[in-house]
Amino acid sequence: MRSPVSGEIPIGALISITGRGRFVFLNDRLRPRGLSAGRFPVLMLLFKEQNIMQEILVRHYNLDKGTIARSVRKLKDAGYIRRIIDPDNRRAVRLFLTKKGEKAAPFLQAIDREWEERMRRSFRWGYADPQDPDAQSRRKQLQEHAKRWRQLCHR
Repeated sequence: MRSPVSGEIPIGALISITGRGRFVFLNDRLRPRGLSAGRFPVLMLLFKEQNIMQEILVRHYNLDKGTIARSVRKLKDAGYIRRIIDPDNRRAVRLFLTKKGEKAAPFLQAIDREWEERMRRSFRWGYADPQDPDAQSRRKQLQEHAKRWRQLCHR
């Protein structure tokens, strides 16, 4: 069936559609655990590195402080993370996973891998071999683009 909209879709719209698709995908899989796509990135970063300040999340994901604070509060209330006031800087809060958060890591990492695989298939990037040098090159280009975008947003 042909789309009722003719012509090319602008790249910004394509990126937006992909982002919204990821949110729907994540929410479908996370809802049974009382999580949502908005809290997913906080947990993923904490799996890689604990004892980080909320400000790191703000800068890493280019989100405002209020959005991160709400995600952190909801994750704390759900028992996935704990917040500890930095003794050297009373205004800074450090974040750690709880046992429940640590137990969730394999499940959430599997969801992340599933999304990555779907994206590879969609772009036909290294479908048969995720280590394909061409796929790695395109992924690196996307990462560099995201890095430049974050830098532009902070000017």
